[in-house]
Amino acid sequence: MSGTLAPEVLVLGGTGSVGQGIVAALLEAGSPVLVVGRNPGRLAALREQFADEPGLETMLGSVADDGSARALAERIAQRPR
Repeated sequence: MSGTLAPEVLVLGGTGSVGQGIVAALLEAGSPVLVVGRNPGRLAALREQFADEPGLETMLGSVADDGSARALAERIAQRPR
């Protein structure tokens, strides 16, 4: 990773009140953020709240679910390095 790039961050539970604050701080610092959450409505609200932030990605799922965890691992593995 180049020293000029902000690290990418995975936030689990980023749709709650504490998580949203963490997401906001990370985006403000220039870090690309992937938020994984179980509630599609809350994920949509988060995307709407940060609509002007190109560094925000969301994914519906739960790491407690094997299928979701595999899908998350595959998504992360496919990201450019």
